[in-house]
Amino acid sequence: MKDDSAQRWQSEQIKHQDMMEKHFPLIYNNNGATQVGSLLAQVDLNNIYLRLYDKAVVILLANAVNN
Repeated sequence: MKDDSAQRWQSEQIKHQDMMEKHFPLIYNNNGATQVGSLLAQVDLNNIYLRLYDKAVVILLANAVNN
């Protein structure tokens, strides 16, 4: 898809169930608010869970070595 400035935009399908999404309205304010579009932001929580799991393992191993 291209916009008025010939910028090309692309979107992908949701691949994981562990995702969060938030919609943000894009408002143009010129003597009255007009919604000109919306922004959809998505985050994949699987990467966050993996990093938390890795950190927990490192903490557990460090505590096991210290004791």
